[in-house]
Amino acid sequence: MAISKTQVKGRVNQAKGSVKSAVGKVTGSRKLKVAGAVQRTVGKSQVAAAKTTAKTKAKVKSTVTKAKKVVKKATKKVAKKVAKKTRAR
Repeated sequence: MAISKTQVKGRVNQAKGSVKSAVGKVTGSRKLKVAGAVQRTVGKSQVAAAKTTAKTKAKVKSTVTKAKKVVKKATKKVAKKVAKKTRAR
């Protein structure tokens, strides 16, 4: 599974947030520390959303492929029955 743009953005936000939090701790800036924590959390959410989207797309693709096979098989069965009935006449 390839990494999506959203997943990359999420990882970047996680890294930026971690750096902001660390700088906030070192400088004693509560505002920067909280901003970093928020940005890191946003990044985690973006990564999770991207992974969920990718899994959902894969599942839908698999389901559609299976459905196509079932329809194709059913169509062949019906065609055989119709051909038998036409020959019987």
